[in-house]
Formats: sequence, C-alpha cells, structure tokens
Amino acid sequence: MPKPTTVGTWLEWAKTKIDPADAELIAVRSFAPEDTDRSWLVTHQNYPLPDDLERHFVPANQMVEERAQGKPLAYLLNQRNFYGRDFYITDHVLIPRPESEAIIDLVKTLDLPAQPHIIDLGTGSGCLAITLALEIPQATIVGTDISRDALQTAEVNNNYLEGRVTLVASDLLSNIHPEEHGAFDVIVANLPYVNPAWEWLDFKTLVYEPQLALYPERGTSENGLSAYHRLFDELAEYTKTAPVHNLILEADPCQHEELINLAKSYHWQHHATNGYVLAFQPTNR
Repeated sequence: MPKPTTVGTWLEWAKTKIDPADAELIAVRSFAPEDTDRSWLVTHQNYPLPDDLERHFVPANQMVEERAQGKPLAYLLNQRNFYGRDFYITDHVLIPRPESEAIIDLVKTLDLPAQPHIIDLGTGSGCLAITLALEIPQATIVGTDISRDALQTAEVNNNYLEGRVTLVASDLLSNIHPEEHGAFDVIVANLPYVNPAWEWLDFKTLVYEPQLALYPERGTSENGLSAYHRLFDELAEYTKTAPVHNLILEADPCQHEELINLAKSYHWQHHATNGYVLAFQPTNR
C-alpha cells in the first residue's frame, strides 16, 4: 500500500487484511504514545503519522501480515491479559488462556493456612504463580519449568509485577526435594495435555506455540495424559517424606473422567470441578 499519512488511513488498509479489533490494537502499539489503550483511536483517526515513518510503518505492516497468516496477536504484541493483569509473552511460552483462570478461582476457595506454601509446575510465563502470589499475598510461591527460555520470560513478569515467586528449573518435581521445600498446601499444574489426534484442533494457530508445552511425550500414554501419569508417580514418592494437601490440575473436559480415575488409583479424591480444572485432595488426609 502507499505510505499512509494518518492513523485512520493506515487502519482502513489494515482492517481489510485482519480482524478490525486486532488492527486497532496493532495501531495503538505502533503509533500511539506509551501506556495508551484503544480509546486513543476515537479522537486520533486524523493523527498525522510521525516524520520517521519507516520506524513505525514497516513493523506495523509486518505485524498485520503475520496476523493475517495466523500468528497469534499475543506473540505479535508480546502481551496477554490474565486475571486482570498484563503479562509479557514470548513464543517460548504458551499464551495464557481464560479457562486457566479457573485454577486461581479454585485455589481461592480452599481452606488454606495463614501462610500457604504453593507450587506451580510448568509455570511458563509465570501467569499462574505470579497471580497466586498477588491474589494471596501471604503465600510463599514456587514456580518451575523445564524450559530455561520460559523461566526467563517468567522472571521478566515476576520482576515487573512484583510477584515474589521463586523460580526453579525443574522437570515436574525432579529438582524439588522434600528435604528442602517441605510440605505444599497446594500444587497447581497446567501440564501438556493436548492430544494431536483430536479432530477439533486448530493446528494453524497451535503451530506458533511451544510444542513442548502443548503435547506430552508422544507414544507414552493414550489421550494426552502421560505428563499427569508422571506427576502422580513423582507425587507418590514426594509425599513419603512431605505431605501435599491439595492438587489443582487443568485438562480438557474430555479427559476428566480418565484423569479422575488416574488420581483415584494414587489415592487422590476428586472434590471440585471448574470448567477445565479439577481439584483433588489425598484420601488419607
């Protein structure tokens, strides 16, 4: 397209290529002052684009082209809102999803001690661990991930949002030792559970997200639950030394019955469901 002279003329073009709401968010990121939201566009359609147009125009066009090809907006803007807070997002982490907010809601319903000890396994961007730290300020929170790149992203969010989360490189509980960390009042985990055989998957979108965080080890379990099989094995060993009082897990609803039966076989009793999220307590509590 010819170089536009105003925000409005650029938006007219962008809205022919992608969803209008996405085009507006890209326009705000590219042309508006910092810390400005989409309402800025209402009174700035005729806002003249800066003299150093190339610095703004070329990246904005690139984002529109990549969005038209299917790249998620969160990766283009490096931002996603979760539980009312904006998190820094890179392509090393899953995009936080609204269904995962139910994990926070379920934890807040639990009868916890005054200073609960909570761990988030597979923390990714840190959105769960940091949100729990901010929603339950008296809690001590640990977040783990196998990916060093994910932990770096979580660290940015932890510093920016002042989450007070201790981040640890660990594959599930492999580097979390009961002698050091002791009992946990809550373990939360949104582990890889996507089954690539599901017919409803949008692979064109999922291809942009880290495959390690989406799919469990291929060929090791039916229906995408192999990571949860490993978790229950490790929990059985961990709790020989230190108790764990609550377990909050996310999985697709089509997996819930199987996951509840798996938990039962390890002496964990299902006691609540909230959308994609299941809550368990040990039967010997």
